[in-house]
Amino acid sequence: MSKMKQLNDLLNEMKESAKCQLRIIEEFQELLSEENTSLNHEKVMEEPKPVTLEELRGVLATKASEGFKDEIRALLKAYGADSLSKLDPKNYSALMEEAGGIGID
Repeated sequence: MSKMKQLNDLLNEMKESAKCQLRIIEEFQELLSEENTSLNHEKVMEEPKPVTLEELRGVLATKASEGFKDEIRALLKAYGADSLSKLDPKNYSALMEEAGGIGID
């Protein structure tokens, strides 16, 4: 085989190798793009849903029926409310978290 033929074959192999490498790079970029989209979607999904008045009322009613009425009243007063209906909705989550700890020792 002549040197020119060998050189031409080598160049063709290098060209095919480069095409293959480019396909691999494109696949990796696509995977990374999907991963980033997936991570962003998961971050959106991780945001907790706000506590509703009904959910909070249910937890507080359960705690009160378990004998923790005084503790519930003290929590409401700590958040500046005489009753649940007067509680500022921005405090629902915090009160829910604190109420969940009542009676757990």
